[in-house]
Amino acid sequence: TNYGGFQVNPDQRTLQAEIELAIFRCGMIAKSNFGHPHKYSWSSSARTDKGVHACAQVCSLKVELPDAEWETDDGIEQARQRIEAKLPSDIRVLDMVRTTRNFCAKTQRDRVR
Repeated sequence: TNYGGFQVNPDQRTLQAEIELAIFRCGMIAKSNFGHPHKYSWSSSARTDKGVHACAQVCSLKVELPDAEWETDDGIEQARQRIEAKLPSDIRVLDMVRTTRNFCAKTQRDRVR
């Protein structure tokens, strides 16, 4: 594997770091918040160590999108595609959905199965 696990770790390339960077590059995380996951309520349903793979990892965070994009499934799909275009070829975002403000992937994972 090309990554040192999922969760951000200093001096290691991780899945979370790559995903956050892609979201930032799309303008969905403010520059003042980038690198501070607690500021945009980042949560993931599980952790993996180096060499371990995860299928259907769920992440939740607050992103900045124009209201018009949230109003249609097409707008949300376009946002997902913009993120995926900024990711390395071995990382995929399979789906993106709007949730309630208090949704947390770590504690509410079963709601999305």
